[in-house]
Amino acid sequence: MKSYKSLALRYIKKNISESFSIILSIVLSMSLIIGMSTLSLSAKNAEVEKVKYEGKYHVRFDELDKEQLNLLKKNSKNIKSMGVYVYYASWNYKEKIYMNLLNANEEYINFRNSKIISGRYPLKSGEIALEKWVIYNIGLKPLLNQKITMNLENINGKSKGEEEFELVGILSDSPRGKSALDAVGILNLQQDGLNRVDKKHPMDVYIEFKDGVDLNKSIKELTELIKAKKDKISINYELLEAMGELNDINWDIVIVSLFVVVLSSMIIYSIFSISMYKRIREYGMIKAVGATSGQIFKIIFCEMFGLLIISIPLGAIGGYLGAWGLQRITTGLFTDSYINSGQIVFSISSFVVSILVALISITVSTAKISSFIWKTPAVDIITEGFEQKKTRNIKKHRSLNNMDITYKIINRNIIKNNKKFWTMVLSMSLGGVLFISANFYNDAISRNIDIKQNSSKFNADYEVFINPVIPLFQGFSKKDVKDIENINGIKEVIPIQKLYGQLLLDKKDIADMEYFDNINNSRYYKEVLKGIIKQDKYSDKYILENNLWGYTDQQIKSLKDYLVEGRLDDNMFEKEDKVIIYMPKGKNGYVGNISVGDEIQIRFKKDGVLISQREENFREPGKHNDYVNKTLKVGAIVSTLPTKDIYYVMDNSIDVIIPINKFYELTKCDKYRMIKINKYKNVSHEIINEKLLEKINKINGSYILDYSQERENIKTLNEERKISIYSIVLVVFLISFINVINEINHNFLSRAKEFNMMIAVGLTNTQFNNMIRYEGIFYGLISSIITCLASVIAEIFIYNYLKGRQILVNPKFIFNFNAYIVIIVINLSIGILSTHISSRVIRKTR
Repeated sequence: MKSYKSLALRYIKKNISESFSIILSIVLSMSLIIGMSTLSLSAKNAEVEKVKYEGKYHVRFDELDKEQLNLLKKNSKNIKSMGVYVYYASWNYKEKIYMNLLNANEEYINFRNSKIISGRYPLKSGEIALEKWVIYNIGLKPLLNQKITMNLENINGKSKGEEEFELVGILSDSPRGKSALDAVGILNLQQDGLNRVDKKHPMDVYIEFKDGVDLNKSIKELTELIKAKKDKISINYELLEAMGELNDINWDIVIVSLFVVVLSSMIIYSIFSISMYKRIREYGMIKAVGATSGQIFKIIFCEMFGLLIISIPLGAIGGYLGAWGLQRITTGLFTDSYINSGQIVFSISSFVVSILVALISITVSTAKISSFIWKTPAVDIITEGFEQKKTRNIKKHRSLNNMDITYKIINRNIIKNNKKFWTMVLSMSLGGVLFISANFYNDAISRNIDIKQNSSKFNADYEVFINPVIPLFQGFSKKDVKDIENINGIKEVIPIQKLYGQLLLDKKDIADMEYFDNINNSRYYKEVLKGIIKQDKYSDKYILENNLWGYTDQQIKSLKDYLVEGRLDDNMFEKEDKVIIYMPKGKNGYVGNISVGDEIQIRFKKDGVLISQREENFREPGKHNDYVNKTLKVGAIVSTLPTKDIYYVMDNSIDVIIPINKFYELTKCDKYRMIKINKYKNVSHEIINEKLLEKINKINGSYILDYSQERENIKTLNEERKISIYSIVLVVFLISFINVINEINHNFLSRAKEFNMMIAVGLTNTQFNNMIRYEGIFYGLISSIITCLASVIAEIFIYNYLKGRQILVNPKFIFNFNAYIVIIVINLSIGILSTHISSRVIRKTR
């Protein structure tokens, strides 16, 4: 064995350039596997962090007692953190803020994605911590040690009397809490809260498990341990899905991994073959002097294994630095600013896999070369190398008759070596198909991210609105809107009108009654609204509680991203009373059988007071004078709304949207219930917040919510995900590009003797260059045709896959012609460039 190592070492030193090429192939292979794995994990991590931003718990147990809490604490080996709270009382501040006071631990604050930014956690009775948005909306400034007097009531609305609290902690805003108007005051848990725990005052517990734990198994074990009731368990399915815990097999990762492994092996074998081409005659001589097949294998393998040892640290560094560098580069390419919070997630398993792939590749390559050497006579190896003589009958093509002799030779060569030709073309096509497919996938996902963001609660920097319990004909006036527009630093003001109403539907208009039955059975709809839908006592109609929205022209145009049926243009509302309806989706598709052109009946109270099914008198004949009934024609149907209401029916009903100018004609309401506001980028969000408070605090029941920081954070997380995907696309393309050049270079070098013979019998340099260039262009053209056809099929498959899994909000197949043009140009350039490089190498070998 020592002699094999010694001989292998001598070969490495003697053939420095060839050894360097093989090291480069292994480094590229390892870098590809590690880099792709790192970028994929980083993309997945960005998605997980985005979900965690609105709620990082894995499971929540409601209404637990002390014994159950103690069981959780004793069996907490898999638990990372546990948030606990006990309800204390509520406070209704001037019909603006309804706050729940909770005895809670510090971990619960973290589960709300909040933290203490000033002061401390309450340690004694009479101390409280509040989020900044709550402090602003109760008319205070975020300053410590203020005294706050509250008239408290219990969960049933009965008065508990007046209590005074000292503000000892200021908390950052909870994104989910603020968007849902879930105002909480944090009180001490240990001193006051736990002592009150009984059947009337149970605890709610949030749990986050440690990394690497089987989440489904852990949730099941804790559920059985504390004997939690099924209806008191809330699993954060969105987070579990983002973490890949809901599916046994993540096919996206499997497909990417298989592609990376195959491509990595091709890179090693391609460069290894080129290196062996230059030295194959030496191994022929070794065979000629009596070496066995086993000895030849050991010599080559020892050499390759030595190069692998050298390559391992370089490949690891290259993969990690490549992934890090690509994220930094693509940040500059695809975002307006540098993202500092981006996380690169490294994986030890990818490092191990990269070594195993490299080891298997060199073993297979060595075995293949050794087999060739052993099966081929030594004399033929020494004289011919890899260029073994093969006889084949070639049918004469008429198309070759009128061609120049050099082009005839190239075409005959392609026909004769069609296996090599198709290998070359398919190698070039593979990179193009992967690039176009990845680009199509990325565009679809990126567009989906933007559409989701535009329809989320965080689609504006600020939102001011009126408490839903205030009669709907009260709100912001046109003067209020103008005053906000005149604030220095305000970029955009979007006023929105709204009334709560009802749709009168025939049974045939309801496509999914199960959807509405499930909503009717939920606690809020059952107890507060007495159901979202109910059959009318005086007719065969169904009464569906819903919202009537008044949108600006700008907002109506933004609905085009969510258009399901019909069209949206400036003329659709002019001649007829046409409306847009928002149609929610259930498990079986859209919940209503309403189409464009159908007429719908809607009604609402003249004074804007909430219609509730607790009020029965308006259904009685002759008592409809207080209600407006309208018949309207459907002009368009959309699947999503850019405005969210957390009260009444929320976004669970069939809503009606009309332009603001038509809203007044229909309802005689000229007040706005909600205003979305955007500021200029370089303006302080706190300064704008204070100026807005000055304007709206005089208006009864008005709120202000500052979403500017949440928008920046969500934008960062979304951009990190896009960056990771773009980085993967670039890695795929670059590695494919390198592999194609290697394949073409290997092909031409293996025919060097053929080219040199042609030059020897009189082929001029110009003819030689034209001949080589023609072959390169031919490769580029054929591979471009295959790439385009295969890419169209791949894009259709990807689109149907995303649509089938309901990943896209509003699926649209968008054909990107630019990607195809780019790939055609690149394929032709690769063909010409690689053949040009090969021709220079061949000229040097004369």
